[in-house]
Amino acid sequence: MRAYQKQLNEFEKDISDENTWIKSYASYLTSLKVRTSLAKIKKRITYLKKHAKTMTDKDELNGLISKENILTSQLEKLKGKDDAPFEHLITPPSIGEVEKITNPFDIFTGFSTIKNLNINFEEYKLKRDSLEKIIALLRKEHNIYKELEKLDPSGKYEEIKKYKQIQLR
Repeated sequence: MRAYQKQLNEFEKDISDENTWIKSYASYLTSLKVRTSLAKIKKRITYLKKHAKTMTDKDELNGLISKENILTSQLEKLKGKDDAPFEHLITPPSIGEVEKITNPFDIFTGFSTIKNLNINFEEYKLKRDSLEKIIALLRKEHNIYKELEKLDPSGKYEEIKKYKQIQLR
């Protein structure tokens, strides 16, 4: 069991080094949580607006309205994080319109365009390699949690394993 814990610590260190992907995913999860909380609060506010009779209900309503404002503000800051968590990381840069070479001096522009396209392609390949590495690490980490769950039937690792499964997907 200690060997698994040691491996997990190493994986977590390696995974945190690949933080671009993890940060993007964390922002996505935060956005989903805020959106879910906001929906629940709005539902409760609607109910209390119709049925609030006591001072306690009215205080709860005022508190929920304040929370709604805070969550709406957070959601504005997280705008765009709830659609596709890695869209900006995996979408290659657009090439745009390539200029035609009509005179000898345009050759320099052409070489510059080729150089920029090659740089973008290399950056894109590095992102792909980074993603493949983080997926492999997450897969290994998930497998260790599956083994730990088998060794420790108390259910201590079940929730973590489920989270890692979702994160891996």
